Amino acid sequence: MTPDSTSLYQILETASFLGHVSLFEHLTPACLADLARIVRPVSLDSGQVLFREGDFSDGFYIIRHGKIAIEIQGRPVTVLDRYECLGELSVLADPGRTATARAVEKSRLVTISSDDFKGLLALNPEISLALMQTLAQRIRDRENGGAC
Repeated sequence: MTPDSTSLYQILETASFLGHVSLFEHLTPACLADLARIVRPVSLDSGQVLFREGDFSDGFYIIRHGKIAIEIQGRPVTVLDRYECLGELSVLADPGRTATARAVEKSRLVTISSDDFKGLLALNPEISLALMQTLAQRIRDRENGGAC
């Protein structure tokens, strides 16, 4: 494979993965490919902290493989799995993280920088709507005694 075809393969594979994420599942293939071009890989070892409560928010994450535990004030809240998102609230509302995220096992994620994510929301109202629906569901779950 040539470098260009490898890059094209990676974009297509990443776009396919992103199409399974609830936040992005209604996007067109072209929009998913655009999104795939701006994500960056992140790898974590088991027990490694991705970010801590109060840290400055530098991006938004999506789990490709593995599990990420979410803690607020040292208390376990939930464990996130493949295709789940984390960090989007801090990117939108406040530069400080509202929770600590720690790998439960060796994990691979992708990240979108805060600036790229905000630009994506501005250009794609359908992503903004999906994000609002996801956040509303999290609020309902929390009010009903569920996890974040």
